[in-house]
Amino acid sequence: GGALAHQLGGKNSQLVDLHEGNTGSKDTKRERFRCNVSCIAMWPGALVFPRPVHYKGEETFGGQMDFAVEMRFDYSHVPGKNVVIHGHGAFTMENIRTCLENRAKH
Repeated sequence: GGALAHQLGGKNSQLVDLHEGNTGSKDTKRERFRCNVSCIAMWPGALVFPRPVHYKGEETFGGQMDFAVEMRFDYSHVPGKNVVIHGHGAFTMENIRTCLENRAKH
């Protein structure tokens, strides 16, 4: 099950079974399928200790700015705004989702 168990790949985009160490045999038990997407992104991260980065001019930046820790960011500033999320890993993906849920411009 899951996306990693059955993926398109190999010659001519065959549906291959990658489950249990099989790395290339055609999966004859499943029908071929297509899924149109605009983007697939993965950032597997393991950042345990946050490293604050200070940017030149951030003290004069007029928008909402904070480090995404301890639920301190005020998402009421997000609706209709272009949002920049600088980072990697699952927490970044969660922040992207939360900004979209709070009507960030996209």
